[in-house]
Amino acid sequence: MEMKDLVTLSDDKEYVVVSKVMYENKVYYYLIEKTNFSNIKFLLENGEELVSVRDADLLTKLLPLFIKTTEAITTTEDLEIMKKYIEENRPE
Repeated sequence: MEMKDLVTLSDDKEYVVVSKVMYENKVYYYLIEKTNFSNIKFLLENGEELVSVRDADLLTKLLPLFIKTTEAITTTEDLEIMKKYIEENRPE
């Protein structure tokens, strides 16, 4: 998958690949649902499958990398959605 690709996930919803980064020799993706911009996914490429990333500490490290790769197309609203997602998934 590459940035701006459209992909359909197991939930049968179509997502846009907003960003793709390499971190510690692993590929991570930031996706947004095509028709619902508040539905975002952070995924790890694990062989031929994609695994949801929910670790707030890892996402905190990935967030600047995602932003850097999408600086030209990322809006303030995108950043707020990502921050909200991280906060909502932070372990208590």
